[in-house]
Amino acid sequence: VDNFINILLEVSAPLGIEFTEPDYIDTRSDQVDSYRRALLSLPPTAKFVLVILPSDSKPLYDLIKQVLCLD
Repeated sequence: VDNFINILLEVSAPLGIEFTEPDYIDTRSDQVDSYRRALLSLPPTAKFVLVILPSDSKPLYDLIKQVLCLD
C-alpha cells in the first residue's frame, strides 16, 4: 500500500493533481460490517477514497458501491 501511495503521489504531481498524505483506515477484518463502519466514519469532505480489498468479495464490493456512490 505504501509503495502504491508513493507512486500515486509521484505521478499525479506533474499532472497538476495534488494529494495530501492519506489517512489510513485498517478494518482488521474482512467482514462487511467492519467496512460499513469504516466507510461511514469518513469525513463528508473526503473527495478521493481508495479501498483495497483482501479478496474479490461481491458483498464487500456491493457495500462500497452503495455507501460511496449511491447513499
